[in-house]
Amino acid sequence: MSFPRYVDTDTYALRKLLRGTAEVINKHGRTRVNGATASERTFRQTHEVMAAFSRRLHRLGFFIEDTASLREKHIRAVVRSWYEDRIAAKTMQNQYSRLKIFSGWIGKTDIINRERKGISHYLPEAQADYFRVKAIAEQSKSWSGNGLDPKDILQQALAGDYRHGVMLSMGLTFGLRKKEMLLLKPWKADKGEYLEIADNVAKNGRYRIIPIEQGELGRAQRTALDLAKGMCKKAEPMGWPEMTLKQAENRYFYRMKQLGLTKANLGVTGHGSRAEYAEVTLMLEGVVPPTLGGDGARVSAHLREAAVTKVAQALGHNDTHTSGAYYGSFARPQA
Repeated sequence: MSFPRYVDTDTYALRKLLRGTAEVINKHGRTRVNGATASERTFRQTHEVMAAFSRRLHRLGFFIEDTASLREKHIRAVVRSWYEDRIAAKTMQNQYSRLKIFSGWIGKTDIINRERKGISHYLPEAQADYFRVKAIAEQSKSWSGNGLDPKDILQQALAGDYRHGVMLSMGLTFGLRKKEMLLLKPWKADKGEYLEIADNVAKNGRYRIIPIEQGELGRAQRTALDLAKGMCKKAEPMGWPEMTLKQAENRYFYRMKQLGLTKANLGVTGHGSRAEYAEVTLMLEGVVPPTLGGDGARVSAHLREAAVTKVAQALGHNDTHTSGAYYGSFARPQA
């Protein structure tokens, strides 16, 4: 992506602003703040966020044509319009963080609040915890934890779009992310006793292996992997081969919506398959996850730590705290 797409209603001033914004992102957007290379997804999303920001700015009556004209009042106006339009707090936080980075790229760090209050600086009327993103699950996000039968979901998926159904089978039994389901090459990834997630398949290129377990889960993993290998050619990924990654992601989301796997419909998303894997894996290790009523008190600290570490490594997390987003926290209130 070099420049954003234009629509017939875009004015000359808006098109000029969009071009200028895109040029800045093309120059700086492939490198993260820490110097690492940004993923294609991050690069593309930055383009999308800043194009949406530019269009919103013009809809609000600020018809600037150049990024050099950006002021603090523009940031404030857009942030307040997000809040008034009831955009999700997490989405607002994400877009705001990209605005902060962008302002640094254009040498105008003074136009955006960089104090600890962050985005809430512009919205004093918002409740204190409105923008506090919860990193620990308080209730189950898994399909079965919300009263759904994963087998029924997989059967419906396979009937509607076989390739999508096979991807979901792999996601459910190995805890894969959406991108991993689309890019994984099953013939290459199958190492007999484990599944290998490597190269551009893994998030941020972080290598990991996911063990193929014993018992029922292991049989389900092997069945899913054999289905995937039967569906794909030797060097072919699981995603629809005739599509780009973006097109495949769009079809994936469309198929998930067809299955009703949205927060608005069934109360869960495709990401619930990772939560399912995390909960099942903990239970196989003898630990009941907090999202299913466990508190860790019935097992030794050593066993619990080993179990959550295993889950974190399989999910591709650097620490066990991050994995708590899928199974909750074992910390108990002090008496």
